[in-house]
Amino acid sequence: MGRLGGCVNTGSARSRLVSWVVGVSVISMLFATGATACVALPAPAPPQPPDCTDPVCPLAAAARGRGIRVGAAVEADDLISNPAVADAVRRHFTSVTTENALKLSVVRPSPTLWNWGPADTVVAFAETNDLEVRGHTLAWVNESGSQNGLPAWMRDLNDPSEFRTAILDSVSAVVGRYQGRVDRWDVVNELFEYPVGVQAPSAFDRLGPDYVAELFEVAHAADPGAELWLNEVFTEVFPAKGDALVALVSSLRDRGVPIHGVGLQTHLTLSPAAPNPGSVSGLVARLRALGVEVAITEFDVPLGPLRTEQQQVDIYRQVTAECLSAGCTEITVWGVGDAFTTLDTAGQRQNNPLLAAFFSLPSTPLLLDVNLRPKAAYAAVVAALQRTPTPG
Repeated sequence: MGRLGGCVNTGSARSRLVSWVVGVSVISMLFATGATACVALPAPAPPQPPDCTDPVCPLAAAARGRGIRVGAAVEADDLISNPAVADAVRRHFTSVTTENALKLSVVRPSPTLWNWGPADTVVAFAETNDLEVRGHTLAWVNESGSQNGLPAWMRDLNDPSEFRTAILDSVSAVVGRYQGRVDRWDVVNELFEYPVGVQAPSAFDRLGPDYVAELFEVAHAADPGAELWLNEVFTEVFPAKGDALVALVSSLRDRGVPIHGVGLQTHLTLSPAAPNPGSVSGLVARLRALGVEVAITEFDVPLGPLRTEQQQVDIYRQVTAECLSAGCTEITVWGVGDAFTTLDTAGQRQNNPLLAAFFSLPSTPLLLDVNLRPKAAYAAVVAALQRTPTPG
């Protein structure tokens, strides 16, 4: 990816506005006047050598040696305000996922306001540091109250034609803005019910029964070069969801819908036990047989009274090795380090009673600790990257 400068004109189609941090009124003013905004990004670090020179081999080096991506979900304000976070992302990862910045609730908070600042900051940071970008997410289907990524004004559009225009125009605008800059998109996120493999009812039903295919087609038209993904949760726990996922992807592929990958979130929060041996590798193999890429996209393994640190290490090793042995092309964790996990938020624990019952607070579920130092689980993932045989 090309390197970018620090100042841009917000009147252009490729503007990278970061003034979102000082308020909506400033955003409106800048868009109205075409003013120039400067992106205050940390200076890039020197390139890391390809070999392992640290006591724990850097994760990024191990991933590059294997030819896959390792990523972390990031927030724009953390990259700007905390140099240690920016440095940890550069050092340990080869890809970033926009944790919230590309959800329509953030990007288009009102019918007339486009808030590009957070996403522009993450994408510019990635380009400056030669990281790939996963855009998350254009359509979050399985609703939890208002937490499906849609702004209130869109959810309140009961007229199907008005809702269709708002959604499809927004998807086209978001993907088109980052054409050639966001490598892959989670087009549809959490489509299925828990725990059964049936499509969840949602606001997106107003688009019609084939809206999944339509969303992929619209995203493809906006950027024909981007990879388009379906992203699902808890498939390692609920076999019916895995079966439904395989059936849907097979149908979409047979119809020529431009779907290129499937993300298995792998939030291991519903049970303290490790996934059944073969559950991850088996599902990855079935999906790969359909001609799509497969990735772990939101990996976290919380600790608690029923899960020790050694069990966390073993689970990270097992799941990574299974995924790689079946042909995964990416392993992404949901947060740069333990201080940035979403599992410790009040909303997560209110909506997931098993999380509150099984796991501690703080849950310390990630590969880097609160000081962004590699943990034993980090070393286990590196070892799996180095030692797991490539599928034949």
